[in-house]
Amino acid sequence: MSDNIYLIYKFTSPSGKSYIGQTNNLPKRISSHRSKHSKCTIIHRAIQKYGWKNITVEILAENLASHQANLLETQYIQQYNTLVPDGYNLNTGGDVRVPSDLLKQKISRGRIGVRLSIDNRTQLSNAHNHLKKKINIDGQIFNSMREVMNAYNIHRSTLRSRLDSKYWNWNYVIANEDEM
Repeated sequence: MSDNIYLIYKFTSPSGKSYIGQTNNLPKRISSHRSKHSKCTIIHRAIQKYGWKNITVEILAENLASHQANLLETQYIQQYNTLVPDGYNLNTGGDVRVPSDLLKQKISRGRIGVRLSIDNRTQLSNAHNHLKKKINIDGQIFNSMREVMNAYNIHRSTLRSRLDSKYWNWNYVIANEDEM
């Protein structure tokens, strides 16, 4: 199938729940759903639970342009009522990735009662602030490219070429703020 010709497919498990999706390469899409690295975890779990042989695959529409596929996918998801909890779709379909209300509620419920102390908040905000990419020139550490450019009166492209060169002893280092 061409990169710009799409189809709409429907997977149905023995439980009666379905998943509707769109693709321009059905074999590749099926393979990605079956993979343990699948981003569609709910349908992947259903495939694991019931076995691929017990999942029925239907092609609902084919030979579609991208915008047609987006529109039809949304319509089929509504028509077959495949949004979680009645089906396996997590969003309303099309190119728009709007999470379903149920998914929003689950995320919200998971965060209820979670309070971060000021210490935790500080740790989160400063997680990587203490590690900075510095520039080492013959043992002297500079905080930024601008500092080096001003100190040596050179252009940014010259600085970059010297940092990339094996003949100049200039390089990047990751340094703690304490080491400065």
